[in-house]
Amino acid sequence: MKEWLTVIAENAVLIIHAMALVIIVIGTIEAFLRSLCAVFSPSPGGRLFRDAYLRYARWLVGGLTFQLAADILETSIAPPWDEIGRVGAIAVRVSNGV
Repeated sequence: MKEWLTVIAENAVLIIHAMALVIIVIGTIEAFLRSLCAVFSPSPGGRLFRDAYLRYARWLVGGLTFQLAADILETSIAPPWDEIGRVGAIAVRVSNGV
């Protein structure tokens, strides 16, 4: 039973990491395109840049949240102390608003 759950958890970790990768890549592409629009926009001020980076921050927080979930699952399978410390550091960083 333990081996079966370990296989499921390992596959779930891989899938969740892939989901985080997709979220971060999409957010990065969107932020890049919005920044280009802000550079070539005739409107003065930095509102377009600010809006682009605030949206990018939301994408990054989403991606980091998925990565944290994957790390928690990975730690539950075989938790060496260095991995537990790494997950704890990530959790503290995410809870402090990245």
